[in-house]
Amino acid sequence: GTYLRSFTHGHVQQLDAVAARLLTGLTDQVPGLLDGADQMTFVDVDDTIREVHGYSKQAAAFGYTGVRGLNAQVAIVSTPIAAPVIAAARLRRGNVSSHAGAGRLLAQAIGCARAAGASGQILARADSAYFGHAFVAAAQRAGAWFSVTARMNPQIRAAIASIDDTAWTAITYPNAVWDDDEQRWISDAEVAETEVTVFTSRRKKEHVICRLVVRRVKRLNPHAGQGELFDAHRHHAFVTNSSLTTIEADARHRDHAIVEQVIAELKDGPLAHLPSGRYAANAAWLAHAVIAFRPRPRRRCRRLTTSCPRPVGDAAYSPDQHPREDRVVRTKADLAPAVAVAVGVGVAQPLRHRDRDNLTLRPDWVRPENQVERPGRPADHPCPNAITHRNSARIHPWNQRRWIRAESASAPWDRAASATPR
Repeated sequence: GTYLRSFTHGHVQQLDAVAARLLTGLTDQVPGLLDGADQMTFVDVDDTIREVHGYSKQAAAFGYTGVRGLNAQVAIVSTPIAAPVIAAARLRRGNVSSHAGAGRLLAQAIGCARAAGASGQILARADSAYFGHAFVAAAQRAGAWFSVTARMNPQIRAAIASIDDTAWTAITYPNAVWDDDEQRWISDAEVAETEVTVFTSRRKKEHVICRLVVRRVKRLNPHAGQGELFDAHRHHAFVTNSSLTTIEADARHRDHAIVEQVIAELKDGPLAHLPSGRYAANAAWLAHAVIAFRPRPRRRCRRLTTSCPRPVGDAAYSPDQHPREDRVVRTKADLAPAVAVAVGVGVAQPLRHRDRDNLTLRPDWVRPENQVERPGRPADHPCPNAITHRNSARIHPWNQRRWIRAESASAPWDRAASATPR
């Protein structure tokens, strides 16, 4: 705690620079860390809310998830055949907008990817929270493609309605059926595209003309046995300036879900909590987590069949992903074993009553000379944080500062070691 509280905002930025240089150095020392970056590299940006408790957490507020916490924005770099690595991350206040600072973070992530050897085409991907001029303009200035989920505003709805019914193409999708007569896939998912000009509320030179790729999924009839008068669809649209085909652009955009697994791994590890009440200390904690993040090995998955409709294990993508041969999953065997971390020996707050039987408690007013050796048990060691005053005996021990002593059942008792100040 003292170490983290010594960091300021400037120190956190220095840690971010160290993390970027570390990733650049690792690509030289670890072959295949970003294998395939000379062809295609993906930069995914997303954010998450880490719930916190207590009123002393600086910058904690209620965010878009409805919980009180801090917002962590993460940018990862990956390739079609390489596991994702974290290129940049920052901690923000809990009630910040998701797209705030997205342009600067994306520029840093693309610069880090270039320094790490991404000499091929870069595709920047994000969800609808980042559908704004800042993210798109940052990608264009860096010479990268962008692929951002579009919000369903009136302009996008009108563009989708203008697509002709004959322009829709069925794609390979889970539970798709091959029709031998028509020699095409019969699926509940279809894709089409049109041209659209976005951000028309800004200055004319900031208007962006791009492709609007739309994927529609047939809505299921909630009433079994009832016929349909006409088909109803759900539409998922995104804007892009890539030169990929419509089907490939849709598949690559849906692969953006890989960033969710990285966030899940962070929350399952160092971001399980934010340990300090100070904002700069928690930001330094996140920066250390980025430096210590290790990519896990990736595995190839077999093609999806009727006997295996979904990949086995913790899929790196959402269940409705495009079933390609480069689909990779991570299993429990790929995850590194958990490592126990000692965080201290004293607890400043009173313990709950249900924990009394599981801990060895020593109130502060207990003096070492008053301890009596019991048969088969050595004398208790003194509490190093003892506070003595004449009225201490009148204070109930459960209201005193607690001292917790953990003893190993297998290790022999060492009286000299227990009396050594810690």
